[in-house]
Amino acid sequence: MEKQKKSEKLRIINTPTGERLVTEITKTETYLQNIKKGLPLFEYAELEALKEKYAQGLTWEDIDTELSKKGIKLRKATFRKYIQDNYLPKSTGYTFIGTKRFAVFPSDMISQINFINYFYRVADDKVLNLIFDLMETVGDDEMSAYDAIESELSMSIEHNILDLVINGIDDGLCDAIDKIFATQPKNKEQVYIFIDNIKREYSTTVAKSLHELVSFLNNHHVKLSAISNTVEAWK
Repeated sequence: MEKQKKSEKLRIINTPTGERLVTEITKTETYLQNIKKGLPLFEYAELEALKEKYAQGLTWEDIDTELSKKGIKLRKATFRKYIQDNYLPKSTGYTFIGTKRFAVFPSDMISQINFINYFYRVADDKVLNLIFDLMETVGDDEMSAYDAIESELSMSIEHNILDLVINGIDDGLCDAIDKIFATQPKNKEQVYIFIDNIKREYSTTVAKSLHELVSFLNNHHVKLSAISNTVEAWK
Protein backbone atom coordinates (compact mmCIF):
# COMPACT_ATOMS: atom_id res chain seq x y z
CA MET A 1 0.00 0.00 0.00
CA GLU A 2 1.32 3.43 -0.93
CA LYS A 3 2.18 5.49 2.11
CA GLN A 4 -0.08 8.50 2.58
CA LYS A 5 1.73 11.81 2.36
CA LYS A 6 1.76 13.88 5.53
CA SER A 7 0.02 16.79 3.80
CA GLU A 8 -2.81 14.55 2.57
CA LYS A 9 -3.82 13.97 6.19
CA LEU A 10 -4.79 17.65 6.32
CA ARG A 11 -7.95 16.98 4.32
CA ILE A 12 -9.51 15.68 7.54
CA ILE A 13 -9.92 19.24 8.82
CA ASN A 14 -12.31 20.19 6.00
CA THR A 15 -14.89 17.66 7.23
CA PRO A 16 -17.40 17.64 10.11
CA THR A 17 -14.96 15.54 12.17
CA GLY A 18 -12.18 17.98 11.35
CA GLU A 19 -14.25 20.94 12.49
CA ARG A 20 -14.40 19.41 15.95
CA LEU A 21 -10.80 18.27 15.79
CA VAL A 22 -9.35 21.77 15.20
CA THR A 23 -11.16 22.92 18.35
CA GLU A 24 -10.38 19.98 20.60
CA ILE A 25 -6.67 19.97 19.84
CA THR A 26 -6.28 23.52 21.21
CA LYS A 27 -7.26 22.17 24.63
CA THR A 28 -4.56 19.49 24.79
CA GLU A 29 -1.50 19.81 27.01
CA THR A 30 0.85 19.23 24.05
CA TYR A 31 -0.68 22.15 22.18
CA LEU A 32 -0.59 24.47 25.20
CA GLN A 33 3.06 23.60 25.84
CA ASN A 34 3.92 24.73 22.32
CA ILE A 35 2.23 28.07 22.97
CA LYS A 36 4.37 28.46 26.12
CA LYS A 37 7.44 27.78 23.98
CA GLY A 38 6.52 30.85 21.93
CA LEU A 39 4.98 29.32 18.83
CA PRO A 40 2.49 31.67 17.13
CA LEU A 41 -0.69 29.70 17.85
CA PHE A 42 -4.14 30.82 18.91
CA GLU A 43 -5.60 29.77 22.23
CA TYR A 44 -9.05 28.20 22.35
CA ALA A 45 -10.66 31.36 23.81
CA GLU A 46 -9.09 33.53 21.11
CA LEU A 47 -10.48 31.35 18.33
CA GLU A 48 -13.95 31.34 19.86
CA ALA A 49 -13.82 35.14 20.12
CA LEU A 50 -12.85 35.40 16.44
CA LYS A 51 -15.74 33.15 15.43
CA GLU A 52 -18.10 35.46 17.29
CA LYS A 53 -16.46 38.59 15.87
CA TYR A 54 -16.82 37.29 12.30
CA ALA A 55 -20.08 35.42 12.77
CA GLN A 56 -21.24 36.58 9.31
CA GLY A 57 -18.01 35.41 7.70
CA LEU A 58 -14.71 37.09 6.93
CA THR A 59 -12.73 38.20 3.88
CA TRP A 60 -9.13 37.42 3.00
CA GLU A 61 -8.25 40.90 4.26
CA ASP A 62 -9.81 40.06 7.66
CA ILE A 63 -7.93 36.76 7.77
CA ASP A 64 -4.61 38.40 6.91
CA THR A 65 -5.15 41.06 9.57
CA GLU A 66 -5.90 38.58 12.36
CA LEU A 67 -3.04 36.25 11.40
CA SER A 68 -0.59 39.15 11.27
CA LYS A 69 -1.55 40.18 14.81
CA LYS A 70 -0.53 36.71 15.96
CA GLY A 71 2.70 36.76 13.94
CA ILE A 72 1.54 34.18 11.41
CA LYS A 73 2.55 34.79 7.82
CA LEU A 74 0.34 33.28 5.12
CA ARG A 75 0.65 34.34 1.49
CA LYS A 76 -2.58 34.76 -0.43
CA ALA A 77 -1.33 32.33 -3.08
CA THR A 78 -0.74 29.68 -0.39
CA PHE A 79 -4.19 30.36 1.06
CA ARG A 80 -5.74 29.77 -2.37
CA LYS A 81 -3.70 26.57 -2.80
CA TYR A 82 -5.00 25.24 0.53
CA ILE A 83 -8.56 25.82 -0.71
CA GLN A 84 -7.78 24.21 -4.05
CA ASP A 85 -6.30 21.17 -2.29
CA ASN A 86 -9.42 20.97 -0.09
CA TYR A 87 -7.52 21.67 3.13
CA LEU A 88 -9.68 24.75 3.71
CA PRO A 89 -13.35 25.42 2.90
CA LYS A 90 -14.40 27.44 -0.13
CA SER A 91 -16.03 30.85 0.06
CA THR A 92 -19.67 30.96 1.08
CA GLY A 93 -20.55 34.11 -0.86
CA TYR A 94 -19.48 37.67 -1.56
CA THR A 95 -19.66 41.09 0.01
CA PHE A 96 -19.15 44.53 -1.50
CA ILE A 97 -16.92 47.17 0.05
CA GLY A 98 -17.42 50.28 -2.02
CA THR A 99 -17.42 49.10 -5.62
CA LYS A 100 -15.15 46.10 -5.00
CA ARG A 101 -16.40 42.55 -4.48
CA PHE A 102 -14.72 40.33 -1.88
CA ALA A 103 -15.17 36.61 -1.22
CA VAL A 104 -16.55 35.73 2.22
CA PHE A 105 -15.28 32.67 4.07
CA PRO A 106 -16.73 30.71 7.04
CA SER A 107 -16.36 32.20 10.51
CA ASP A 108 -14.11 29.33 11.67
CA MET A 109 -11.58 29.80 8.84
CA ILE A 110 -8.88 31.10 11.19
CA SER A 111 -9.34 28.05 13.43
CA GLN A 112 -8.62 25.81 10.47
CA ILE A 113 -5.63 27.88 9.35
CA ASN A 114 -4.33 27.76 12.92
CA PHE A 115 -4.54 23.97 12.81
CA ILE A 116 -2.59 23.86 9.54
CA ASN A 117 0.02 26.15 11.06
CA TYR A 118 0.31 23.83 14.07
CA PHE A 119 0.36 20.75 11.86
CA TYR A 120 3.25 21.92 9.71
CA ARG A 121 5.28 23.36 12.59
CA VAL A 122 5.17 20.54 15.12
CA ALA A 123 3.38 17.53 13.63
CA ASP A 124 5.92 14.82 14.45
CA ASP A 125 4.84 11.23 15.13
CA LYS A 126 3.80 12.15 18.69
CA VAL A 127 1.51 14.93 17.50
CA LEU A 128 0.11 12.84 14.63
CA ASN A 129 -0.77 10.08 17.09
CA LEU A 130 -2.47 12.70 19.28
CA ILE A 131 -4.49 13.89 16.29
CA PHE A 132 -5.60 10.37 15.40
CA ASP A 133 -6.51 9.66 19.02
CA LEU A 134 -8.63 12.82 19.03
CA MET A 135 -10.31 11.73 15.80
CA GLU A 136 -11.49 8.58 17.55
CA THR A 137 -12.75 10.70 20.44
CA VAL A 138 -14.77 13.14 18.35
CA GLY A 139 -16.33 10.41 16.21
CA ASP A 140 -16.17 8.69 12.83
CA ASP A 141 -15.39 10.78 9.80
CA GLU A 142 -18.57 11.49 7.89
CA MET A 143 -20.23 14.51 6.33
CA SER A 144 -23.58 15.59 5.02
CA ALA A 145 -24.35 15.18 1.32
CA TYR A 146 -24.37 18.98 1.13
CA ASP A 147 -20.78 19.22 2.41
CA ALA A 148 -19.68 16.30 0.24
CA ILE A 149 -21.07 17.86 -2.95
CA GLU A 150 -19.76 21.33 -2.09
CA SER A 151 -16.27 19.91 -1.49
CA GLU A 152 -16.23 19.04 -5.20
CA LEU A 153 -17.17 22.58 -6.31
CA SER A 154 -15.30 25.87 -6.57
CA MET A 155 -18.32 27.80 -5.26
CA SER A 156 -21.24 27.05 -2.95
CA ILE A 157 -24.05 24.74 -4.06
CA GLU A 158 -26.46 27.69 -4.04
CA HIS A 159 -24.25 29.67 -6.41
CA ASN A 160 -23.88 26.67 -8.72
CA ILE A 161 -27.62 26.01 -8.83
CA LEU A 162 -28.37 29.65 -9.63
CA ASP A 163 -25.73 29.62 -12.37
CA LEU A 164 -27.28 26.46 -13.80
CA VAL A 165 -30.86 27.72 -13.60
CA ILE A 166 -30.32 31.32 -14.72
CA ASN A 167 -27.37 31.04 -17.11
CA GLY A 168 -27.51 27.38 -18.11
CA ILE A 169 -23.91 26.91 -16.94
CA ASP A 170 -23.01 23.66 -15.19
CA ASP A 171 -19.67 24.24 -13.49
CA GLY A 172 -19.30 20.67 -12.23
CA LEU A 173 -22.52 20.53 -10.17
CA CYS A 174 -24.06 17.54 -11.95
CA ASP A 175 -20.77 15.63 -11.94
CA ALA A 176 -20.48 16.24 -8.19
CA ILE A 177 -24.06 15.05 -7.58
CA ASP A 178 -23.47 11.92 -9.67
CA LYS A 179 -20.24 11.16 -7.81
CA ILE A 180 -21.58 11.65 -4.29
CA PHE A 181 -24.78 9.69 -4.92
CA ALA A 182 -23.19 6.98 -7.08
CA THR A 183 -24.42 4.29 -4.67
CA GLN A 184 -27.69 6.05 -3.79
CA PRO A 185 -29.67 6.31 -7.05
CA LYS A 186 -32.96 7.17 -5.35
CA ASN A 187 -31.42 10.09 -3.47
CA LYS A 188 -29.70 11.27 -6.65
CA GLU A 189 -33.02 11.20 -8.46
CA GLN A 190 -34.62 13.24 -5.67
CA VAL A 191 -31.85 15.88 -5.91
CA TYR A 192 -32.49 16.30 -9.64
CA ILE A 193 -36.22 16.57 -8.97
CA PHE A 194 -35.50 19.47 -6.61
CA ILE A 195 -33.34 21.15 -9.24
CA ASP A 196 -36.02 20.66 -11.91
CA ASN A 197 -38.57 22.23 -9.56
CA ILE A 198 -36.29 25.24 -9.07
CA LYS A 199 -35.87 25.57 -12.87
CA ARG A 200 -39.64 25.40 -13.39
CA GLU A 201 -40.42 27.94 -10.69
CA TYR A 202 -37.75 30.26 -12.06
CA SER A 203 -39.07 30.08 -15.62
CA THR A 204 -42.71 30.58 -14.60
CA THR A 205 -42.32 33.19 -11.88
CA VAL A 206 -38.89 34.64 -11.20
CA ALA A 207 -37.83 34.99 -14.83
CA LYS A 208 -40.98 36.98 -15.64
CA SER A 209 -40.49 39.32 -12.67
CA LEU A 210 -36.81 39.73 -13.52
CA HIS A 211 -37.68 40.60 -17.13
CA GLU A 212 -40.23 43.15 -15.93
CA LEU A 213 -37.62 44.73 -13.63
CA VAL A 214 -35.06 44.99 -16.44
CA SER A 215 -37.66 46.46 -18.79
CA PHE A 216 -38.69 49.02 -16.17
CA LEU A 217 -35.09 50.11 -15.63
CA ASN A 218 -34.43 50.32 -19.38
CA ASN A 219 -37.54 52.41 -20.00
CA HIS A 220 -36.93 54.95 -17.24
CA HIS A 221 -34.21 57.54 -17.53
CA VAL A 222 -32.53 59.72 -14.95
CA LYS A 223 -30.52 62.91 -15.27
CA LEU A 224 -26.85 62.50 -14.50
CA SER A 225 -26.80 65.90 -12.81
CA ALA A 226 -29.51 64.73 -10.41
CA ILE A 227 -27.46 61.65 -9.54
CA SER A 228 -24.40 63.77 -8.85
CA ASN A 229 -26.37 66.18 -6.64
CA THR A 230 -27.89 63.30 -4.71
CA VAL A 231 -24.47 61.79 -4.01
CA GLU A 232 -23.17 65.15 -2.77
CA ALA A 233 -26.20 65.60 -0.50
CA TRP A 234 -25.44 62.32 1.28
CA LYS A 235 -21.80 63.11 1.92
